[in-house]
Amino acid sequence: LWFEAAVRTALWALGLLAVYLAAGYWLLAHESGLRGVDCWYLLAATITTVGLGDVHPSSQTSRIAATVLLPFGLLILGLGISSLCAFSRSQSPPTPRQLSRNPGELHTLRGAM
Repeated sequence: LWFEAAVRTALWALGLLAVYLAAGYWLLAHESGLRGVDCWYLLAATITTVGLGDVHPSSQTSRIAATVLLPFGLLILGLGISSLCAFSRSQSPPTPRQLSRNPGELHTLRGAM
């Protein structure tokens, strides 16, 4: 159950990341005049909220586009981290507290070893 949810969330995050990168590249390339590596670099700095300042949007429209892209980047980053946490939680063994709630599970785990 956890694994399926983690995979589903990870796929959503990857799909949203692809849309974010495509839309961000198009917006920034058309509005700020950035090309190639500079545009990808600005997108990476925006999604990770690093903001080094060496490459930045130059026009008002591109600044608005970067401002709109920022919360979506944070959402995508949060979804990715959430799916990794859910996956790691699904791979970890049950805690003693979890086993005390369901003692039958302990016998199942011992039988599998």
